[in-house]
Formats: sequence, C-alpha cells, structure tokens
Amino acid sequence: MYLLDTNVFSEITKPFPNKKVIETYHYRLNQIYLATTVWQELSYGYQILPEGRKKQDIQKFLTSQIVTLPHLNYTKACADIHATIRAQAKSAGTPIAFVDSQIAAIAMANDMVLITRNIKNFAAITGLKLANWFE
Repeated sequence: MYLLDTNVFSEITKPFPNKKVIETYHYRLNQIYLATTVWQELSYGYQILPEGRKKQDIQKFLTSQIVTLPHLNYTKACADIHATIRAQAKSAGTPIAFVDSQIAAIAMANDMVLITRNIKNFAAITGLKLANWFE
C-alpha cells in the first residue's frame, strides 16, 4: 500500500507530468491512499490559485479522482509516532517540517510506503519506508 506525498499529486496535475509517475500512479491506483494532511495541502493550494484554466483543471482532478481515494486520518497512533519522529529529529539536530513529519507518521502508523520526490526530507526518519516514482 502506498501513501502519496503532496508533490506526487501536484506532478499529476502538470500539463507535461513525469511519465514514470503517471504510469506508476495508474498501475498502483487500487493501492494508493490519501492522508488528510495531504488533502489539506492540495485543497489549500487549489484555493489560493487565481481563477483560470489551471484552477478549473485542478478542481476537476480533486473532485473526480482524489476524493475517490481511501483517506487516512491523523489518529492518536499517528500522533504518538509523530511526537517520536519530531523528538528524534530534534535530538539529532535534523529538523523536519511539521507537515512532512505528520505525513510520515500517517504512513508509518498504517504500515505504508511513502511516495515522494523529496526523499532527503524524510531520509532521517527511522522505520519509514520510502520510494520515489520520479526516478
């Protein structure tokens, strides 16, 4: 099972997206989940776009495809893992963005592989399974 980071969904909405990302997304579609944290990032990005064709295309993608994916909420188990990730990162002197560590915690709590372009942002998280569909 796969939990996709925001940058993967953003890639899919581009006029000329990475071919490997598109192929893998469609091949694995029945194994893809959406973290509510990622939904918030996508929704926010959509809401701040100026009116126009791009905003219409993204709205169509969000309402026709993304909302159909199974959603994973940020639960107490996620919060416990999230706290550990942040504490370990602070102790190691390798801070991680709050949202990134929240997404990682959701992936770990649900024993999923986190798919992201930003492997380096997550590499220091012990026990997190990562993959990059861009390569």
